[in-house]
Amino acid sequence: MNNVRHEPRKFDFHGIYLADGALNPRLSNNFTGPPRPALESAWAELQKRNNIRVSHDELGWFASDHTIVNLTDGSGYYAMLAVHHGLHCVERLHHFLYADNYYPNLTAAETFLLEQHTEHCLDYLRQYVQCNADTTLIPMHWAPDSLKPTPADNGDHQCVVWDQVEEWTSRHAFDPRQPGLLVHPSLGK
Repeated sequence: MNNVRHEPRKFDFHGIYLADGALNPRLSNNFTGPPRPALESAWAELQKRNNIRVSHDELGWFASDHTIVNLTDGSGYYAMLAVHHGLHCVERLHHFLYADNYYPNLTAAETFLLEQHTEHCLDYLRQYVQCNADTTLIPMHWAPDSLKPTPADNGDHQCVVWDQVEEWTSRHAFDPRQPGLLVHPSLGK
């Protein structure tokens, strides 16, 4: 995915909850807070293009790697953009915060696997943030009700034009659960 444009964007820096524990109505998205239909819908929409097919040319420097999954219908190779892996990890962390809702009645072994996956996601996100270092200045201000300085993220971040990412992944998205599309070369189905 080349030639992606960037645009200045301000981040939503509002608190997620009000002092009384209610969700902040000033939030501009449904990606945070307790599990609820609007949140599940927002994440499902964001994640529905995770699985993409790319041509041999689009593999770039991965083109010589013969272990990459080749789709059985000859339409390309199975891939994912790093941004979608990062978003998967953010969603995973949200699920971990609300584990009683998303992972009820786990055994000790299942809990251990969940913790391992979540730790992987934490480290992946750390690497991702460092790799994509946003150097937008966040000045500190004195809050009227706190002795501690408070950050005010009012700067313009240089962000990818997300619609371009969505358009590109929409053209490349596929459902890996389609019968017969993914067949392991030595193990079969």
